[in-house]
Amino acid sequence: MLKSLISYSSALFASSIFTGLISFGATMYAAKVLGKTEFGVYNHYVLVYSTISGFLTAGTQKSLITFINADREQNKPLFIRLLLTFAFFLFLTSLLIFYIGRYFYSLSTCLALIAVVPNVFVMLAGLVYRSGLNAKGEVAIQMTVSLSNSLLTILLLILWASQYAPILADFLSLLIPSLIVFYILSKSRENSSLFILPSDPKLSLFWKTTGPLWIAGILSHININARQLLVDWYLGVDNLAILSFVVAVFTMIQRPIEMIQRAVLPVLTINKEWEGEEKKLMSINLLIFPLLAICIFVCYTTFLELGNYHAYKNTLPHMLILGVGLPIGSIEFIFVAMCIAVGRQDIHKNVMFLSIFINLPLYYLFIVKWGLLGAFCSYSLYSIVYGLILGFKLRHIFKDQIIFACAKLTRCMIVYLFCLVWIYKYPDTFYTFGAILFFVLGTRGFGLWDRTKLKEVYRIMKKGGV
Repeated sequence: MLKSLISYSSALFASSIFTGLISFGATMYAAKVLGKTEFGVYNHYVLVYSTISGFLTAGTQKSLITFINADREQNKPLFIRLLLTFAFFLFLTSLLIFYIGRYFYSLSTCLALIAVVPNVFVMLAGLVYRSGLNAKGEVAIQMTVSLSNSLLTILLLILWASQYAPILADFLSLLIPSLIVFYILSKSRENSSLFILPSDPKLSLFWKTTGPLWIAGILSHININARQLLVDWYLGVDNLAILSFVVAVFTMIQRPIEMIQRAVLPVLTINKEWEGEEKKLMSINLLIFPLLAICIFVCYTTFLELGNYHAYKNTLPHMLILGVGLPIGSIEFIFVAMCIAVGRQDIHKNVMFLSIFINLPLYYLFIVKWGLLGAFCSYSLYSIVYGLILGFKLRHIFKDQIIFACAKLTRCMIVYLFCLVWIYKYPDTFYTFGAILFFVLGTRGFGLWDRTKLKEVYRIMKKGGV
């Protein structure tokens, strides 16, 4: 399991780092050229189409991977036909919505309604390759969308310094790759018909697993977008721009986590004997991702000064608060994937429902009482609440893994939180480098890593062709 996971996710990680740096540069350039209000309009556009896209695809990515790997020879062509059917009818619906919506909403909102279709399509098309751990196919889609978005954003802003320049760039970067992928998939149907009725009996397994995962996905998507929607509605686009700016920087940490998160479920569904390997993955995550976060936190103030981002100069506390729950999040998704892999989607759905039921009222209270600071606190609050409920629900099914994770996580959090306080108290870059050294030595003192374990990971990566 670990070999397959590292081999696959490292390919996504390498491409993600490459595209992430370019995307990060394009986002920061747009933030500087446009100013907070115009940049907030662009983020409003992204927020609209990402929110709608999330509702349409909620939970389906996990259920589709389970469906495809149940019988790849039969189910993969069925999935392709279902995807083409879904994209075609969604496109027709979005055109109708755009035609009606232009009389009531701004141009950015209407363009976001159209952008939903290519955004959903490229996300689901990547599952054709992800389900079989085919990194080349997914990387090709990811790089095409991301690179075209970044390069078009910079080019259009140079030629046309308008708030609609990054919106147009984003729209084209979704539309053009989706048309190419649609053509490729339509040619790989193995002489079957182009479309398929959703009621086809061959899709019964997919709909059976989709139910609870779709509900869980909807709840997760509500949680992800609730903070930004509340900030957009209650605090205005200027504060939304600050939130989006800090989250964009934090994405440099989240991208590697997302790469591994994407790979875990297909690896578990393909490799049935994975007991013991998940503990190794938890140990690796609790070492690598908090250390990566600390490194970015250390460089954050210097980055703001060198980039002349004066409007965001006081956001270091926001960045640190955003990262408090990162160690918890780095192992939560492993338990979610394990839960789905053993057929207990209902637990994932129930945990999401309880955590959202608790968190949504708190999000509102935090934002009303503490404003933007409360919005950042809500990110870490969710990780903590969700982790506690998930651990409680899985205590009997994965008792050994829960005990192992709690022991490792507790020791990691002691060192990690001390480092965050250190960076907050001494934000000067020279002194904050001490936080990196303390984390390395502190985690070693708590027995979270040793040379033998690191050499084992290196050997796996080397054999896996990384």
